[in-house]
Formats: sequence, structure tokens, C-alpha cells
Amino acid sequence: GMVVDSSFAELNQLAHEMVSLTKAQGGFSVPGFVVSAGLRLIRGAVQKKAGFDINALAPIKNVDRCFVPALFAHAKGDSFILPHHSQQLHDKYAGDKNIVLFEGDHNTVRPGFFADSGMIFLCAVMQIPAELQLTLAEGAPRPRGLPWANRRERVHQQIQSTLDGDIAAKRALLGSLLGGPAAGAAAKPAAARPSQTT
Repeated sequence: GMVVDSSFAELNQLAHEMVSLTKAQGGFSVPGFVVSAGLRLIRGAVQKKAGFDINALAPIKNVDRCFVPALFAHAKGDSFILPHHSQQLHDKYAGDKNIVLFEGDHNTVRPGFFADSGMIFLCAVMQIPAELQLTLAEGAPRPRGLPWANRRERVHQQIQSTLDGDIAAKRALLGSLLGGPAAGAAAKPAAARPSQTT
């Protein structure tokens, strides 16, 4: 199965809508033929440099031949990719499908119920037995945002909460958290200072 969040139906449609939206919001006005000419220039440059046709970026042309179960999702206030794109894809999709609309915009952190819906959907599609499904403990805080978004803060908190005063252990922990050799492993430890008593 797949969870499809804020997808566009067709790149050309999206480009023309973005220009129209900019105009409607009091921005500059660009005639349709100028947008089309610009897209043709971009299309040629992409074909030459990357070897593919941007006009092929049109999921709507293929969803009627796709049978993988899909959960479509879109924020109601998305002004970057308008919600009707997901609705168009959902309506034309050939396989088992569902659509979830929620409050917010394109970059809003997704609500907890959507994370739950995605998890339930994927567990059902992959036929994961209930005893193997992971769940949050009652009252546990829900993760917010992307898993790597707060990595620096998490690393700092883990280092601070671990092994106060043991520099070598902190370096080893930092290295393991960052996925590499121990931070500062190449540096020689400072020589032990004799204790001063008065």
C-alpha cells in the first residue's frame, strides 16, 4: 500500500494554477501563453540535461491502471498544491482507495488522527498481525514532525543526560548517535591533572 500526501495531478496544471493564485493574491499577472512558453523552455532544458520529459510528471494519466491500495491525504488549506489534485487522483484511481482531508496547509504538521489512519491502513494492507503492531503507550506524547527534524536537540539531550563528567563516554555516545566513529576519537585525552589539596 501507499500513503499519498499532497500529491499533484499534473505538473502543467499545477504550474498554471500557481500563476493564477499569485495573480488572485494581488501579485503580478502573467499571461497564459507566457507560462506555456516558459514551461516549454524548461521542458527542453530538463530533457537535455536530465533525460526525461516533465510532461510525463502527470500521475493522473496513470492512476486508472494502478491497483496498489492507496490512502490519499491533503490539507484543506493547502495553497501550494490545491486539495482538488488529491481528489482528482482519488476519483480516477483504479485500486482500493480512501481519502483523508484535514485542517492546515502544505507544510503543517499532520494531525495525530492522520498518523493513526496511515498506520491502520498500512497494517491492514500488509496484513500485519495485531500482536506484531507497534503502539504508543497510553498517555505517551505523539511524535511531531519528521523524525530527523529535531536530531540535534535529541543528541544534545541524550549527551547531557548520560554519564555526567565522563568525557570519553560522552564522545563514544556522540559518535554512536551520529552514526560514525566517536566524536573526537582522534584527539588524545587530556593528561590527568594531579588533585590540588590545600
